[in-house]
Amino acid sequence: MLFTSLWDFRRKGWTFRSGGDGPTASSASGLYRSADGGKSWTEITPQANKGFPPKPYGRIALALAPSDSKTLYAFVESTDSAL
Repeated sequence: MLFTSLWDFRRKGWTFRSGGDGPTASSASGLYRSADGGKSWTEITPQANKGFPPKPYGRIALALAPSDSKTLYAFVESTDSAL
């Protein structure tokens, strides 16, 4: 099982944006899972995963629980932030 996150951001000389052009704008950030070694990927969505916040997302940090390898923690930058 593989997990990856994508971060949509843009840095300019006078500003920095993370997760889209505004709190209601679309974002290309996301969290994805692969069960076949990376040949295909499925996006983790709030509809299929209880407790996951709705888009737009900014940065997503991942950590595997050392006490249980079946538990993955995701810290999600969102207007409805969640852990």
